[in-house]
Amino acid sequence: MTTLGALSRAVLASALAVLVATTAACGSKTPTTASSADDSVAKSSPGLGAQCGVNDTGVEKLVITAADGINIIGARFGSGDHGVVLLPQLGNDLCSYWSYGKELSGQNYNVLAISYRNTGYSDEAKWDDKTADAIAAVRALRKAGAKKVVLIGASIGAATTMITGGRFPSELDGLITLSLPPGDLDMTNGAGDDPHVPSEAAPLITAPLLMCWSQGDDSAIDPQHTIDLATKTTNKAIITKTGGFHGQAMLSGPDDVRPDIITFLKKFD
Repeated sequence: MTTLGALSRAVLASALAVLVATTAACGSKTPTTASSADDSVAKSSPGLGAQCGVNDTGVEKLVITAADGINIIGARFGSGDHGVVLLPQLGNDLCSYWSYGKELSGQNYNVLAISYRNTGYSDEAKWDDKTADAIAAVRALRKAGAKKVVLIGASIGAATTMITGGRFPSELDGLITLSLPPGDLDMTNGAGDDPHVPSEAAPLITAPLLMCWSQGDDSAIDPQHTIDLATKTTNKAIITKTGGFHGQAMLSGPDDVRPDIITFLKKFD
């Protein structure tokens, strides 16, 4: 494992520890927002080119309103019936998926990458329920023409993908996780009804499920136990790599799972 990989694991482990401590401290299940229609950062945000420092020609900026009123930013690449929603890992926003969004759209997928609440130019919120952002993105992509939607999440996005799949099983056609983190994290910040963590969500998932991880990545767990809990779906598989790379780093390099993802997505063609 490289020094960079070790540092990345250490930073992620520290950040996840803070996330777990913050979540555990929250007892209420009633969402409380910190923004309003008048002070929405998302609604007044600059174009995607300015946000990400890229040429945004042909990429649509979306302002998506979650069920609790929080506005998040999305970038939509391509069009068509087959949709993919991309959920980033800790510390990243939609810009981190720019190249991959372009790549998938070039293969005729209707792709939506988002910045979670409290991230990038999305609104701030006291209640950090990332599943609310994820399902809002899925619904926005359906409004944009997608008839089938697969949710892909990296690291905390992987945990969010699992919980979203358990909460809204009928609204998702497929789930892909990249490096599910340890700790059975509550990505809902305690909001809403069960499930709140991946182990609770797995038995409720009905959509096809692909779980990717890399041996030697101390910031990810072997997903075998989690996928075994997903008894309502028989269409499930694990992709195991050996380079020790984490989350979105598995979309390139020696742990590249992009071919595996395309094989999975083609099941919906």
